[in-house]
Amino acid sequence: MAIDSKPGTKRNAGARQALLGGAALLTVALLLGGMLLLVDFEEERPNFYQPARAPLTEATAILSETYAENKELLRHLERVHNRLDHAIALLGRAEGLDPEDKRQIATLQVRLQALEDPDRMLSTDSKDLQRTYRELTEQLNALADKLARPPS
Repeated sequence: MAIDSKPGTKRNAGARQALLGGAALLTVALLLGGMLLLVDFEEERPNFYQPARAPLTEATAILSETYAENKELLRHLERVHNRLDHAIALLGRAEGLDPEDKRQIATLQVRLQALEDPDRMLSTDSKDLQRTYRELTEQLNALADKLARPPS
C-alpha cells in the first residue's frame, strides 16, 4: 500500500485517519489492559489501612521478642537451679559438726531447696527474694566463721 507523499490528497488523508484510528484503538486497549492489571493488583494487595491489622502486627512483634526473652529466662533459671543444687550438695558434704551446726545446715538446705520452686521464685517480690538470699548468705558466713575459730 503506497501512500502519496503529497499533502492534501484524499489518499494521504485516509491513511492518516486509519493510522490515527489504529493509534486510538491501541491506546484504548493499553488503557483497558492497564486498568485490568491495576484491578487485579488491587485485589491481591493487602489492605494496610484495615484497623485490626496494626494491633495484630504489633502483637506478633511483641510475641517474637517475648519468645526470645523467655528462652533466655529459662536458660538463666536453669543456671540458677544448677548453682543452688551445687550449694545444697556442698552443705551436705560438711562433716565433723556438732548436732546444733548440723541442724542449722539442714535448715539452710531446706531454705535453699525452697528457692528452687519456680512458682515461688516468680511470685515472690524481688526485694523479698533478695532479702532471702542475703539472709542465707549471712547465715552461711556466720557458720563458716564460727567453724573457723579454734574451739574454746
